Amino acid sequence: MPNAFGLYDVSGNVWEMCEDVWRRDFANLTEDSSPNLQGDPDFRVVKGGSWGQSTNGLRTSRRDEIFVESTNYAKGFRVVAIPD
Repeated sequence: MPNAFGLYDVSGNVWEMCEDVWRRDFANLTEDSSPNLQGDPDFRVVKGGSWGQSTNGLRTSRRDEIFVESTNYAKGFRVVAIPD
């Protein structure tokens, strides 16, 4: 079944690395959805959980941190194309 946006399989494959840098005080920031580039550039936000999580961990709102140079079978990124 697609989600409310008509998209399939947006959760549960791998954690998705985001452009945002990791900040422990994220909850205290504004609700601006622009990428947050202020913080430690060596750590990025990953979102969504992976196939290795329990069903509780498979939420698009779930977030964690990852060292940008690390590799992990459960973390990746989503390729996005913006049509002209």
